[in-house]
Amino acid sequence: MALTADTRTHTARLFINGVEDATADISKLSSPIRLGKLVAGREQGGSYFRGVIADVRIYGRALSDGEALALTPNARPSLSDPRNIRNGLKIPVQNYCDQPYVVVTKEGHWLCTLTTGPGREGQEGQHVASTISKDKGRTWSPLVDIEPSIGPKASWVVPLITPGGRVYAFYTYNGDNIRALNGKPIREDTLGWYAYRFSDDGGRSWSKERYRLPTRVTACDRGNDWQGAVQLFWGIDKPNVVNGSAYLGFTKCGRYMAKLGEGWLFRSDNILTELDVSKLRWELLPDGDNGIRAPELGSVQEEHAFVPVTDKIFYATCRTTLGHPLNAHSSDAGRTWTKPEVMAYTPGGRKLKTPRACPQLWRTQDGRFLFWFHNHAGTGFTERNPVWISGGVERNGRIHWSQPEILLYDPAARFKMSYPDLIEQDGRYWVTETQKTIARVHEIDRTLLESMWSQGRLKTVAREGLILESTGGPLPMPKE
Repeated sequence: MALTADTRTHTARLFINGVEDATADISKLSSPIRLGKLVAGREQGGSYFRGVIADVRIYGRALSDGEALALTPNARPSLSDPRNIRNGLKIPVQNYCDQPYVVVTKEGHWLCTLTTGPGREGQEGQHVASTISKDKGRTWSPLVDIEPSIGPKASWVVPLITPGGRVYAFYTYNGDNIRALNGKPIREDTLGWYAYRFSDDGGRSWSKERYRLPTRVTACDRGNDWQGAVQLFWGIDKPNVVNGSAYLGFTKCGRYMAKLGEGWLFRSDNILTELDVSKLRWELLPDGDNGIRAPELGSVQEEHAFVPVTDKIFYATCRTTLGHPLNAHSSDAGRTWTKPEVMAYTPGGRKLKTPRACPQLWRTQDGRFLFWFHNHAGTGFTERNPVWISGGVERNGRIHWSQPEILLYDPAARFKMSYPDLIEQDGRYWVTETQKTIARVHEIDRTLLESMWSQGRLKTVAREGLILESTGGPLPMPKE
């Protein structure tokens, strides 16, 4: 057992058998941390464990994972369950972290963009940064700022890589430094400009110039608290490429904070080839003044994710407070959409369940689909543990989803995970996720995914792992 306390990040972390078990905020401690007789050396009268502390060491910095492991070389490793979130590989962060999304560069490296900061979500210092792994997530470079931690907040970054290797990073940026509404301080990380920078060296550095997407003012904006002078939005959708165009999905909100959400898509038909940013062409979809929304299904319709089903048929999902995600379809590459409805495993079939958590959606390189969700009908932000995954295949322009499997879990039910990304490389699959102070990457067993994608066509008895099989006649059962 080990306990670390970092006064820079104001976090205490408890490790059991080398695995993080709990964290605590120590930012409000009124006195210095002292090592006394409360635990050290006590075996009787209120000791927290039987035995004595073998060693006490004080360092002036945080130890790396390797240094901490070297302190207990004889520790017996626990059995490794790939679904146990704590067995993942850590991605570097400052303290708070969100949306660790990865693109594979032309060099074969992983470039991860993420939102991070020294405090908690929404606090001062929140900004966007990147890091590089050259060994599939085992080690990472130091963080490189896309936007600095001083100045207006920059949040919810998503990356796009072009065929030429340029990487764009799109994010919400409070460019007008709006900090109050009706004279009262507000959280200001879901408003402002849709900004972006780019990197031509695989994420080692980012453009000095910051650019701004032309976010068309629509009815949603004109009805907000600033009558459209300030726009409310954020995005969790990793851009898709379809027929030479890039599509970036996001959610606009009609009222502060996170109310009256509706889905939108940016499309650029030349960003994949044009190097002069001033010549990039953008349009906002759907056409018209209203986004993807069903008013009768409540205010909360947010965190829209999009995938192309075919070159023309697009599919969208979003989270709600109904206990179910919603979905919608477009048959003209995003220009018009069906009214959102509760998402089902098959058209007209059983409904999927998930709380107010990121309902992430992916299309794989070979044209199949994955859906990350939590498989229960909660209505709030909590209960994001475990994570379930469903595999989808296209039939007649619609996605048919498999029965789900548990993808990841944390042994401590109180911990949650969300805001994932999918990585594909060399025929292998990984997912990233965040627990808000820890971000990790996990390799996913390909056979798990293949088993879900094949559910609709395999009609044989599962043989792998079969313990007992009997045919005909009564089967004697053991007696106690």
